[in-house]
Amino acid sequence: MEPAVQENGDIILYVSNMSLGLLKLPEKKILEYMKKELKTPEFVAIDSKNQLIYIGVTQMEVKSNFKVKVQSFDLKNDHISFRIKVPNKTLGL
Repeated sequence: MEPAVQENGDIILYVSNMSLGLLKLPEKKILEYMKKELKTPEFVAIDSKNQLIYIGVTQMEVKSNFKVKVQSFDLKNDHISFRIKVPNKTLGL
């Protein structure tokens, strides 16, 4: 999957290919199965037609009142960064 960080801080995972060992799997069918059979959080949307998975990081419910956005997502280089907004009130400011 190829990740793409959106301007709003969410992530889209574009499915380019799937395989099990040397066996190539049909991406669209696998995504259809995942959408049907996997229970995912409300902020995760599986779109088999467009072969992508949308992760609405900004829609996640965080136990604190922090706001979280993805800033960069580069698994090849082991670099993932987030922007976390902490309201002044939380810090007593």
